[in-house]
Amino acid sequence: MASVELGTYGSRATIGTRGDIRITGDGVLPRHAEMWAVSDGSVWLRSTGGEVWVERRGLRELVARPIRLADGDVILVGDQRLKYGNLSAKRQPARAGRAPWMR
Repeated sequence: MASVELGTYGSRATIGTRGDIRITGDGVLPRHAEMWAVSDGSVWLRSTGGEVWVERRGLRELVARPIRLADGDVILVGDQRLKYGNLSAKRQPARAGRAPWMR
């Protein structure tokens, strides 16, 4: 599976048949959706004309307005599935004496 790294604040990537993240499939538009990184390190997703869904924690949500992505979210574009992973969160070591979920 290929991966794309957005990098730093202000980085953007479009998803679609002619996007930075190129995918093909039924119902996928040339520029279907857009992801971007903000100053706090989070990544957001919005539709740029096509129907986009996000699956998280077993629930499916239509992206009607910009949505903050969480590690493990699955982005549904047309008949394609893209899994979002926050690499910077995975690279941070756990603090001494604290469980990883208490960071």
